[in-house]
Amino acid sequence: MVKQPVVRLLLAAVVTAGTTSLVAQEQAPAPAEKDVAATASPELVGQLAQGLAITPTQAEGGAGAVFAMAQKRLKPEEFGKVVAAVPGMEGLLKAAPLPDPKSAALDIASQGGGVASLASSLGKLGLKPEMALKIVPAISGHLKGKGADDAARLVGGLLR
Repeated sequence: MVKQPVVRLLLAAVVTAGTTSLVAQEQAPAPAEKDVAATASPELVGQLAQGLAITPTQAEGGAGAVFAMAQKRLKPEEFGKVVAAVPGMEGLLKAAPLPDPKSAALDIASQGGGVASLASSLGKLGLKPEMALKIVPAISGHLKGKGADDAARLVGGLLR
């Protein structure tokens, strides 16, 4: 399991190792902004956008990136619990930007379990790497509020 200080080190490594890719990301056109109602999971996206002070497009893509990480890290039956708790999962996964290949290599080298890839994906949405430490608990809290305690626990454990 990855401890919180290690997560912070991984996020710092993403920022420093991917300086050139971050510059390229800044020059890339921003994705078209969506209205919350037009997103794959309006209730979740609306809660994330409001609670984290981000746009609906960032919330949708960020949630998708978290669920893509969950899909890679969790056992199929565990991820099935998450899918059952989240309407619009397929659309959320499609909204997730692909991480920079360098961050995937960093994940493998550090056994960070996808944290660097998540930070990279969030960066492509115009979010700082530190948002990974906020969006995962926010999604977990949303699931818990919906009574999906198992799914909340599984998602909440992604950064450990």
